[in-house]
Amino acid sequence: MRGGDVDGDGIPELVVNAAGNILVFKATGPNTYSQIWQFTDSAVGSMNVYDVNGNGRAEIIMDLPGHVSIYEDCSPGIAEFAPHAVTSPVKAPTIVRSPFRFEHMPPQSDIEVYSVEGKLVVRQRAGHSQCWTWDLRDQSGRQVPAGTYLAVIRSKSHTRQLKLCLVR
Repeated sequence: MRGGDVDGDGIPELVVNAAGNILVFKATGPNTYSQIWQFTDSAVGSMNVYDVNGNGRAEIIMDLPGHVSIYEDCSPGIAEFAPHAVTSPVKAPTIVRSPFRFEHMPPQSDIEVYSVEGKLVVRQRAGHSQCWTWDLRDQSGRQVPAGTYLAVIRSKSHTRQLKLCLVR
């Protein structure tokens, strides 16, 4: 069980890992709480709540087999648009096929990854699968260098930006 302000209103929510069910509860009054978000995966190991990117909203960080999932902005009405990057450790000479995986995006979302210089590196449409795995290649199929990248995810009604750090 952890506490953290996951919706950015300045009031911490209660985040519980109950046998693979991650539940977020919001205080609605004295001694009353409402569940505002749920993620279910029996493979969830440990879970933590921390404002990783310093934006005032705590992220929910879950340890899953082979990767770590980071969820941000779990407030009501926004839970269906909670894209996040899931990173696997990248260490030379290990070959990792899916170091950045974007999940839980609205259908038909556009994803663009930019270099810190503002150059478009790759553009993709999520389609109906609501996820996309970046293979660390640019539009021409060349492997990208280590560095910081900006992912921009756009749907009909939302735009979300994520900073990505690639270490080789």
